[in-house]
Amino acid sequence: MGQLSLAMSGFFFILLIFNNLFFLSQFPHNEVIAPWNFPMLSLLSFALMGFFLFIFLIEDSENFWRNFLLIAIFSSGIFALRFPILDEWLTSIALLAAIALVALKRLKPKENLKFSAWQIIFLVWLGHLLIASIVGAISYGNLKALRFTLLFAEVLALVFIFFTFKVKVPGANQFIKNIIWCANIYFLLVLAHWAVAKSLGMQPHILEGLGFAGTSYLAIASIVVIPAALFALFLKRDFDLKIGSLVSLILAFTIALLSDSRGAMLPLLISVGVLILLRPMNFLKFCAWGVVASIFISLIFYGHPHWLIDMMESFYAGLALKSGSMTFEYYGRTVTTAQGDAGRILYFWAGLTALFNEPLLLLQGAGNYGFFPIAGKYYASLADSLGVSSSIVNPGLSVAGVSEPPRPPALGAYIIETGLLGVLLLGACALATTANMLFYKKPAGTWGFRSSNLIFLSTLIALPLWTYFGEIQDIVFLYFLLCPGGILYILTRNEEAKSENLAH
Repeated sequence: MGQLSLAMSGFFFILLIFNNLFFLSQFPHNEVIAPWNFPMLSLLSFALMGFFLFIFLIEDSENFWRNFLLIAIFSSGIFALRFPILDEWLTSIALLAAIALVALKRLKPKENLKFSAWQIIFLVWLGHLLIASIVGAISYGNLKALRFTLLFAEVLALVFIFFTFKVKVPGANQFIKNIIWCANIYFLLVLAHWAVAKSLGMQPHILEGLGFAGTSYLAIASIVVIPAALFALFLKRDFDLKIGSLVSLILAFTIALLSDSRGAMLPLLISVGVLILLRPMNFLKFCAWGVVASIFISLIFYGHPHWLIDMMESFYAGLALKSGSMTFEYYGRTVTTAQGDAGRILYFWAGLTALFNEPLLLLQGAGNYGFFPIAGKYYASLADSLGVSSSIVNPGLSVAGVSEPPRPPALGAYIIETGLLGVLLLGACALATTANMLFYKKPAGTWGFRSSNLIFLSTLIALPLWTYFGEIQDIVFLYFLLCPGGILYILTRNEEAKSENLAH
């Protein structure tokens, strides 16, 4: 019954994605359509996908946590009904399944329950984010902030159940295998979606994600997949896993190249940089094959061999703050915006400037959707003083009674919306995750160092850099990366040593 339910959920997921693709092919690319305006087949597929997933999670209750984490990793980069809501929908399904398992007494409460310092900090962080979302909805009359309220509430509730009930945590080796093979399916679906879209005359320039997810969403899973694949390729002996890992790396690189996305290349570059510390000779071989693959693939799709050089130049140019504006064609529209990455840089500085110029907001922040009401004037002032265009390519939508530009890249928004407290709590969770990843307590009472886990540092390094390119506050699996017992905790477990872990 469980496998049948999973197959049915997968069937309705595929039906949802490709039916939406055919529906959207009737409209200009990048046109925003409200979810309720999609065909009934899409809406039914969306609902039935969740229904059958609920049944699967109930039936396979022993592997509930593993199944949910895999869903969180790969659904976070997919748009459903034209918006990034799939991971939130499936997280709500997982929460309902967890509540049902508790009610059916298939999850037993832990005896002598004690929360670790890491668990307490994590719960406080989620509580702070939840309050910030409510403040945003009330303070600015922006009901879009209630989406974050629902997101943080369901994550908080699900994590609390995990902390207080006996939930099986998968082993690292099996979890890595699951991630690698799921990644291969995910990347192949992205390529199939792209091929069908091109056959319909859509997205003529670059590859986008499933459901036409933006490139920053498209490859967010890569910040976990690439380190896991490199770890398996160079440090594991399982031949089938090595082959699967190599396929994942090739597909991830192909996706980055076809999407022409720095965000998609970022996890690969950081992971390879960390790999230098672990296996210098393997690094040289890996780079040589990477250069060959880059030349070969870019010749096929772009007609020239130097795409990788262009990408490196783009990374370097992104550090420069250029004045003035540029005009270009954007899906049939002539648009004017800031030169290069000047807008992204100013969003960060505007958020930081606003935080320290609004003393009443310094500690707790302005709440979700507080960036433009609070930091907007600082952004405009900085742009004017530096001669940077403040024009925005995609105009804002009037939703829930508020018209404003789209949310800016996450770093500036997170700073002003959650305040110093939000920054410190996020930093504390990242620090606890790092300590748990690299250090363990031996039976003799001394501490050991897991040098092989250094490769997973690339995930934590990539996270703050990722905020430069796009929004991450609405990406569910971010929270389960830093969760005690979450994704990085499992990937870096020392199963052979059976060591005492800092999360306990």
